[in-house]
Amino acid sequence: MNRFLIFILIVVTTQNIYSQKKYASDSKKAVKYYKEAIAAFNNRDLKAVKESLNLALKKDDNFIDAYLLRAELWRVSHNFDKQISDLKKAISIDAEYFPYVNYNLGMAQMEFGQYENAKHSFSSFLLLPNVREKSRLKAEEYIRKCDYALTLVENPVPFKPISLGDSINTLNDQYWPSLSIDGRYLYYSVLLVDSLHRTFTGDYAHQEDFYVSRHNNGSWGKGNPIGPPLNTSGNEGAMKISTDGNTIVFTACNREDGHGMCDIYFAYQTTTGWTRATNIRTPINTKYSEKQPCLSADGKTLFFSSNRPGGIGGMDIWYSEINRQGFWSEPINMGPTINTPKDEESPFLHPDNKTFYFSSDGHWGLGMKDIFISRKTDTSEWGQPKNIGYPVNTYTDEIGLIVDHTGETAYYSTNFNDSSRNIYQFTLPVDSRPSPVSYLKGKVSDIETGKPLEADIELLNPVSGKIIMNVTSLKQDGSFLICLPAGQKYALNASCYNYLFKSIHFNLTQLHPFDEPFEQNISLHPIKINEAIILENIFFASDSYDLLPESNAELKKIEKYILQNPNWVFEIGGHTDQTGSKDYNMDLSEKRAKTVYDYLILKNINKNNVTFKGYGELIPVSQNKSPEQKAQNRRTEIKIVKRVN
Repeated sequence: MNRFLIFILIVVTTQNIYSQKKYASDSKKAVKYYKEAIAAFNNRDLKAVKESLNLALKKDDNFIDAYLLRAELWRVSHNFDKQISDLKKAISIDAEYFPYVNYNLGMAQMEFGQYENAKHSFSSFLLLPNVREKSRLKAEEYIRKCDYALTLVENPVPFKPISLGDSINTLNDQYWPSLSIDGRYLYYSVLLVDSLHRTFTGDYAHQEDFYVSRHNNGSWGKGNPIGPPLNTSGNEGAMKISTDGNTIVFTACNREDGHGMCDIYFAYQTTTGWTRATNIRTPINTKYSEKQPCLSADGKTLFFSSNRPGGIGGMDIWYSEINRQGFWSEPINMGPTINTPKDEESPFLHPDNKTFYFSSDGHWGLGMKDIFISRKTDTSEWGQPKNIGYPVNTYTDEIGLIVDHTGETAYYSTNFNDSSRNIYQFTLPVDSRPSPVSYLKGKVSDIETGKPLEADIELLNPVSGKIIMNVTSLKQDGSFLICLPAGQKYALNASCYNYLFKSIHFNLTQLHPFDEPFEQNISLHPIKINEAIILENIFFASDSYDLLPESNAELKKIEKYILQNPNWVFEIGGHTDQTGSKDYNMDLSEKRAKTVYDYLILKNINKNNVTFKGYGELIPVSQNKSPEQKAQNRRTEIKIVKRVN
């Protein structure tokens, strides 16, 4: 609709400009057909516009007005090669009839990737007398943009796109790929012909549905419709799957429950399949367009594109954060580093949580929408976007890029060789790669009954205590999945109502492929007298009761847990291996337990809720032969000793 309205304005403008001698043709029939073409715009019948202009040119093949008007028709339909041909024809007939024809030709050539030719056309335009200052500045800017595009073309990045094959790619358009974090499932949109309805141009209408394909034995299986209730008789598009595979967020337009033209919807995976999609509502959805959503790996931040007020121009990228009560915050514009006066779309935040990809025709590139990358700085600001390069980007639209968990393989859709839009994968250029991430998966259960538990799971930086990610295990089977960068140390806490929390620590030294994930099943102890758990993330210096910085996250968890359970008394117990004398070990274990106790008291924990005791080497949990066994015996525990009331 917007392109058509722009088209109307251009037609009115050009009609006024061309009125110097009324029309450039003496053929009454040619002029008659030309007027019919103008009238067809009022009826929004672009097919009739083209037919009338063709008839006009048959009557007079030197009718400049008709060539110029048809060039505009090609422009709005992005048929730039035909636009260029008609503009050149108009110039060959009379280069002075419409002074701005070289400016328009330069624009068309730039949009079609003919950057040297575009520079020549803009330079020719600048030689005209009495060029308006605003137009002169724009032409000079376009020449600089052509120089930048030529620099990209002359310095190509490695690029070998591979089609995902005929199991996924068909004669229909396939686009907006979304990959599950384990790499097993590819979700995407398919544009299907709707033979029951036609558009205002007389063509068959189209309808979008979601499809899914499973990766097996090195290749993608046949893509199949995801089915109802997600697929409907309307359009569903621009879908993203959450990291844990249990949430789908997507765009749907003009629905009965919609707030505006296009809205964002959520659907959730259950034991019986996908739920019916629900509108995310305000403050995210408005009477304007909100579309192309993307969830962060932890599910707490939603990025999307919108033309809502308060932006910088056209479609901007915005984000909203969800609180613990499940409410989304008022969306925040990503600001002028990312957004421009033109359009920014298809946001994708890699699971490394610091590498952001999007498409834009506002940042300098190769023509229409190019793919850009921005990285989060040390101050958590987004860095200046960088064009990921030619020939990944071309003069046509490149949108919907996603990158797998390894950071090496990217997926996107394009229409190479003017065919249908298909999905391709390629190895991402090294300087455009995110940090690789691995993923942790497991299940939470009751240690006594094996019953699956819906537990709150926190992944933390063990030194700072900062929560990196927070997820909830599924109620039906206790499963969870967390993305995390490889090569780092982590602390993990799992907690559930009426259970003791469980803490573990691990060093993720390698990148785990999707078929060999890092697994950690967690069993929780019900709260009852004398039940104890090991505080695996409490660390002391060797032969000392000085706490190490890696204990910070665990200390905060203990503090929080005791505050949440004021009706119980907890004992902090210290234990050692059998190295050294019994008296020395007893003294060391008690001092270590007291150090934790003192921390809690300083944090205003009620003395009636916590006590401490040293057990020395009296209660080993393993033999004391190997270094590993001794390390297991050197531990700090928290035990429930009694109920207060």
